[in-house]
Amino acid sequence: GDHGSKLFSANYDAGTVTWINKKTGERISEIKIGGDLRRIAIGQNNTIAVTDYTGGRLVLINWRTAEVIKSFDLGPRPFGVVYDRNNNVFWVTLFEAHQLVAVHPEKGIVHKVKTRDTPRGLALLSDNRLIITHSLIGEVSIYDTQTVPPVHLTTIKLHQSQEQNEFISQGVPRVLDDIAVSPNETEAWLPHLLWNFDHLFQFQYERRHG
Repeated sequence: GDHGSKLFSANYDAGTVTWINKKTGERISEIKIGGDLRRIAIGQNNTIAVTDYTGGRLVLINWRTAEVIKSFDLGPRPFGVVYDRNNNVFWVTLFEAHQLVAVHPEKGIVHKVKTRDTPRGLALLSDNRLIITHSLIGEVSIYDTQTVPPVHLTTIKLHQSQEQNEFISQGVPRVLDDIAVSPNETEAWLPHLLWNFDHLFQFQYERRHG
């Protein structure tokens, strides 16, 4: 491993993955994959998985050699990806197919799970709970991934608000594309938009306690 000394970035507009020195900001290397790259996850043995949104694939690269190892066709609009060391799979959301898929680094897709609509962001907790954001319906699902297939535990619907005063933050939560979890895993932060149909659009984030 690199002991956390590097930062990796999927550059969707360039079709590349870049890694830099975290302390100096110096670019160490880059690999050209092509496609519409959205999210990355670091696996084992120097492997990085990258979702190609419009290409419908998951690409595995070796960051030490800057080479493509494998490419798996997944289906419409793969977006979020996380690595599950316990099961040795990459969990990937398929935005348009409304599915969660488990991708083994050698075997490819080993399982598919139907989810609530528009799954997008992913976060895997230390207790094997997998959190999924649903971008266009304002919900968050939680699964137990101790086994494959995973078990659905609960779904949380984000609060909607409507105020007469248009300067008060309000609206319908949408575009939940990502999720960030606090180091102690007691809070999940969900950047999103609030869509208003009778006021100007406004921005907001949502914090959830675990």
